Amino acid sequence: MAPQVAAKPAAYQLDWLRVTDGVSPDQWLASRRLQRNIDFYDPEVREMRALLNTAASRYRDHPRMIANRAVQLEGMLAEKNITERAPELIATLSEVPGESRHVESFAAMTQQYYNLRMEGLDRAQALQALKTNARE
Repeated sequence: MAPQVAAKPAAYQLDWLRVTDGVSPDQWLASRRLQRNIDFYDPEVREMRALLNTAASRYRDHPRMIANRAVQLEGMLAEKNITERAPELIATLSEVPGESRHVESFAAMTQQYYNLRMEGLDRAQALQALKTNARE
């Protein structure tokens, strides 16, 4: 009898996107948002691509790492009963550096945002604190 191979989870069910997973970061995020795998050419994927490209232009990370860190932050916040989805976290944190490229990584910014949220700041307050710190 041949050994059974565990079924590979659907792309939208992945907790972390590896290079070898065969799905682009934008498609992964869009699929996660809709809770089903969607086609690469779906308008939702184009929306996620634009979001990731904006973040990548403002931080020194590649879109896959930005997507992974945003999903990781989504999970960390969810553990504390704070509901913020990865795409909105990417959009929020992309506001911090404004139009210029930021010297910090997106990963560092997610940690700072998480710490501020754990201090009791709401989304708007945490964003304002990050923007203020970025200008100093």
